[in-house]
Amino acid sequence: RNKSLHVLFILLAMVSCIAIFLAQLWDIASDDCNEDQTFPDLNDPEDTFARRWAYGIMIEISNRKIIIFFFTPITFLLCITFLLLMRNSTTLWMLLSGLISSGLGIFFLIFSLHTVQCIILLSTNVSNLSFILKLVSLVPCPLLSAIFMALAYSYMIQVVEEDDDDRKSNI
Repeated sequence: RNKSLHVLFILLAMVSCIAIFLAQLWDIASDDCNEDQTFPDLNDPEDTFARRWAYGIMIEISNRKIIIFFFTPITFLLCITFLLLMRNSTTLWMLLSGLISSGLGIFFLIFSLHTVQCIILLSTNVSNLSFILKLVSLVPCPLLSAIFMALAYSYMIQVVEEDDDDRKSNI
């Protein structure tokens, strides 16, 4: 019923994942390497954040890079499967998509708590490029959480409506 809205949400999530991934990649590539390193370190330069650990979620702030590099491609691929499965919408497909969307929404909700803390702890002592790239990689996470939770809710409502329609047609 809401296929065009679902496609719009999924495409917005895909564009956000690409933007997050590329901003994080550009931020790491713009960091200076030491002479003894081939690749840049995943740790942020000194005085980038006010502290190394975030509150509540006891992970280092620099670990967000690993999470972004791991989960944004997975989210992008799941969005592609959502688009492919949308062609023939059955109740089982909508239920499966709702469960996957709610799982992604919960993940990005928890991760957005961490990213908002990172934004609050972000220092202004970094270069403008690094500051903008960090913001581009951190700000869309709450948006992704809202998108996937809205998709999950919409899929679940459609499953209930289809079930009601099937019951009415059988009576």
